[in-house]
Amino acid sequence: MSYRAEHERLIAQIGAQLGQQCLAPESPAEIVERLAAAIAKCGAQCDPFVQVPHDADKLDKIGATGILRFLYSHTGEQNPSSALRIVLHELAHVPKMDFAESARLAERKRDFVAAFLAHAAMFTH
Repeated sequence: MSYRAEHERLIAQIGAQLGQQCLAPESPAEIVERLAAAIAKCGAQCDPFVQVPHDADKLDKIGATGILRFLYSHTGEQNPSSALRIVLHELAHVPKMDFAESARLAERKRDFVAAFLAHAAMFTH
């Protein structure tokens, strides 16, 4: 397993444990288990507790958060125009959303990112 994959797995496990600790005293056990599984990325793919965070991750990738993440990565620091091309690629290959509202938000984010990239192109050429 790669370092990045192992790191993501450990972060998900820690998040799941923290979620259980915070929610267990006041929430039904079934809800706590489903949320912990969703956070740990091991819940059933048809469970809305899993689908909502998946949609949120996909939406983050194509919005301002995704742009900043790519610009502040090693690639972005060395070559901002390459980082913006990665953002454009991500925008063109957004996976299908699980919920209609997520799909509507994705369309709005596409419009925002397209406008941002068009504006940024004036400064990178």
